[in-house]
Amino acid sequence: ERQRELLEGATPEQLAFWHWQLSWLKTARTSQLPPDDEAWTEYGVRAGRGAGKTRTGAEWLGRTAWEGPDGLPYYAVAPTQRDVRFVCFEGQSGLLNIIPPELIEQYVSSDLYLRLKNGAIIYGFSAEKPDRLRGPQGAGAWFDEVAAWGVNAEDTWDMAMFGLRLGPNPRILWTSTPRPTAFVRKITAPKKGRIIVQGSS
Repeated sequence: ERQRELLEGATPEQLAFWHWQLSWLKTARTSQLPPDDEAWTEYGVRAGRGAGKTRTGAEWLGRTAWEGPDGLPYYAVAPTQRDVRFVCFEGQSGLLNIIPPELIEQYVSSDLYLRLKNGAIIYGFSAEKPDRLRGPQGAGAWFDEVAAWGVNAEDTWDMAMFGLRLGPNPRILWTSTPRPTAFVRKITAPKKGRIIVQGSS
């Protein structure tokens, strides 16, 4: 009876969100689902090609932006401008292909931002230009392929983390192939609030 009442009173956006989440929960592996509790601030996924890293990041960021307080900004950061657009936003497992169209208000490819109908905006940034992250603030972020951020890796990470100070619990999820770079070793070292999971191709 309670389920019937919820469904009968639901908006099209609520129905689309529930269907999206149920579909993802039926296919996702355990490592692709960060804990629901608030004990973590960084969730890192290291896995080989084809392991579902992009899908993991997009699913988490999309859900976080939709469920968060209305109107807060979020980030998607990738190695290059092309990666941000053609992987994080427009890729087969990117934000535009996993978030139901009923929840999307506007996408501007030239400026790399996605506005949801709840007012949240997801901005895209490239590790090629860390200084572009110097001013913006956010409530959460997905960092994609951090091992490929190159010489700007630490600057990009630091600039993005400085800006993550909005909302009740700012946090990041990062995804990457398991390259043993000095930067990756640094962000996988044990730290309170940090969870690292491993995967294979």
